[in-house]
Amino acid sequence: MALISEPATMSWEVSTSISQESDGLSADSICTYYKFSISVVVMGSLCIFGIAGNLLSLATLRVLHRASGSTGSSVILLITLSTCDLLLLAAFLILKVSISFCAYKNLCTGYYTPYFWISLYGWPTLSMLHCLTTWVTVLLTVHRYIAVCHPLKAKSWTRTSSLKYQIPLVVVAAIVYTTPGYLDYEAMQVVTEWGLTNQRVLTWLGANYWYQLMYKTICFFIFIYFIPGFILLILGAFLVQSITKAERIRSTMSGFKSGTSSAADDMTRIMISIVAVHLLTQPWEPLRTLMAEKFEMSITCGSFLFYFEEIPSLMAIINSTMNFVVYCFVGTRFRRACKQLCTGRRQTPLKFTESSSCQSENSK
Repeated sequence: MALISEPATMSWEVSTSISQESDGLSADSICTYYKFSISVVVMGSLCIFGIAGNLLSLATLRVLHRASGSTGSSVILLITLSTCDLLLLAAFLILKVSISFCAYKNLCTGYYTPYFWISLYGWPTLSMLHCLTTWVTVLLTVHRYIAVCHPLKAKSWTRTSSLKYQIPLVVVAAIVYTTPGYLDYEAMQVVTEWGLTNQRVLTWLGANYWYQLMYKTICFFIFIYFIPGFILLILGAFLVQSITKAERIRSTMSGFKSGTSSAADDMTRIMISIVAVHLLTQPWEPLRTLMAEKFEMSITCGSFLFYFEEIPSLMAIINSTMNFVVYCFVGTRFRRACKQLCTGRRQTPLKFTESSSCQSENSK
């Protein structure tokens, strides 16, 4: 699994196997350049942009949180999501981008030993961060759904004090769920033509058939993709329906202009966009696994699956990078607060509020 553990082919294994084949055929060169272009150039650029964007998002959201008088749970959850995205992108930069860069024609001398240990424990950590990001997105969507469509329950279910228990619960659950991934492999020193070398070998747990079937396959798809995806799809549809009705009602009420937007609607549009990006970027890993295991497609150089293998990781990076873009293009108040923060102007930013778009519907 590209995100739940290590990739099917480690970066240095790809580079080594390609370089050792018959006299460097043109097809092998294409495979090498493709891996470098996607894993280093594209992913590296996105990671750097995403890290910078999430850092700026954190600073801007903290300004909005102070402006909201510490009453908005959505802003706190957006801060949590930006933190998770930041850590996930940093992990990708270390585990995927830097290793691929060093593996390309052995650009970094002596990189194998330190990166061997980083990869051994880094991929389960990356899996944990991916799981955490997914369920924080679900928690944020549930909060927004309650605030928008069940405003009478919002005070008891989405108040800021409840996050003191909800966020740690999600973090602990993600850690507990992904902990077995640290036990999949162990390091073993073997004698090779290059001397004493560390190699990864499956532990008794990692080699167990039922563990691979139940935990690594069935539970992986249910708890990381199916359940979160189903919840986000349903609640996202309710949010779209709610804000559409609110805009229709607002356009018929006297005293409102067609372009007027409340702070609650601003937050709801951000949430809908986050859900849409998440749903579009998540199905690629199940599709990759289906092709690799169900149809037993080859992953050798030049095969379709060889090129497709990088797509799930690329989509996960795009998902964590796009949130800042969503905030800027969809969030009017975020964009204004970010501009004030960058220019240093001391103006009172507009607030994100927890008031519901449905309140206007209920009042009619």
